[in-house]
Amino acid sequence: MGIVKTARGILVRVAARLSGRVRATTVEAKLRAGKGAYDDLFAAEELRQDLVGKGTDLWSLGAGPSSQLLATWCAFALQTLGERLVEFEYAARPRLAGYLPAMTIEQATVFVDAGLAWSARARRALADPGYDVAKEVALPARLPVWRRMEPCPASHVEAMLAAARALRDQAEVALADFSATAVPPEHTGAGERFQGLYAHADAAVGQAEQMWRPSAYQPLHRAVEDTLRAALDQLFRLGQLLARPALLDKVGSIKVRGLPGDPGFDPWCLSDPVAARSLGGDPAAGSALDHLWRNDPDPEATLALYDEVAQRAADGDVGPTGDKGSYYNCTPWPTIYTVLRPVAIAGHDLLPGEAFSLDVCTGGQEGGVGFHRDLLVRDFHPTSRLRYCDQMDSRREQGSC
Repeated sequence: MGIVKTARGILVRVAARLSGRVRATTVEAKLRAGKGAYDDLFAAEELRQDLVGKGTDLWSLGAGPSSQLLATWCAFALQTLGERLVEFEYAARPRLAGYLPAMTIEQATVFVDAGLAWSARARRALADPGYDVAKEVALPARLPVWRRMEPCPASHVEAMLAAARALRDQAEVALADFSATAVPPEHTGAGERFQGLYAHADAAVGQAEQMWRPSAYQPLHRAVEDTLRAALDQLFRLGQLLARPALLDKVGSIKVRGLPGDPGFDPWCLSDPVAARSLGGDPAAGSALDHLWRNDPDPEATLALYDEVAQRAADGDVGPTGDKGSYYNCTPWPTIYTVLRPVAIAGHDLLPGEAFSLDVCTGGQEGGVGFHRDLLVRDFHPTSRLRYCDQMDSRREQGSC
């Protein structure tokens, strides 16, 4: 019997090596250590119930208890993400359990390491009422940078979907607890804002659920993965806001903005301020912008991409390139940013020192044919040439029109 087990073990190791998998001993150990996040979550729920019973509002909660709630949420979310990645990979290849693709180990380790750090902060906050996590970490914190896996396996998408469902369900519980607590008169309306943020994240999860069908079609994998990344990031931040609602003022309210054709819509809203000032009187530039918005098949998606970049800039993850800033030379002449710390934007994993800009272009065609909406990540060089996307003979080269 021992010989049979040994032979089976050898075969598993050989099969794992041939499929590019490595031992998952370390990440499994860290995941076991991270399970304390669930005990922390139970303690946080008891704290919330105590607040409800005493009629205490979350704005007047001390630094320690507030930090406990916030750090516990982050630890729970990160532990969940790490666990689901490993669990679904094992489910996909049960005979190779104990071995994982190197990229899965890397991503799961990133999550669980961050989760362990948040769990330690939660324990410290529980023991020290004067401890304020905001003095250590910029809040609201973002999820660690995602690593793209090529090709994207179905197990990763399914793990993300399972994690998003778990975070959504727990956020719903936290939202119900918040609704039962007192709200100071000066913060009237906060409940509606939280409901709106939750509905936004819930809609993203629902869209991913409707889109997902396990298949070998990689564009579908990518589309669902990008939708889930956005949903998970929203839920990760929402849990922090529900723990410390004073952060609502930092992230701002939900934007209500018109679309092209609505009264007051600013066609220069994507443009760098310097570009808008210098080109505002140029009829050719105005014509190019009109052409851009007229042929954008989904202007809401374009504005959402712009808002995502603007939020990263507000968070300090990215900043304008150069002391005086600079802009990309193609319509709509958007700001060129430099990455200041690791961040994921629109499915791009960006590292400090990289430069990028919005890449929104019609390709010079009518009717939305060939419309392009993405980030352009590249080395930018000074030029005096401007490019206008309404020129019918324009051609795209290296991501420009």
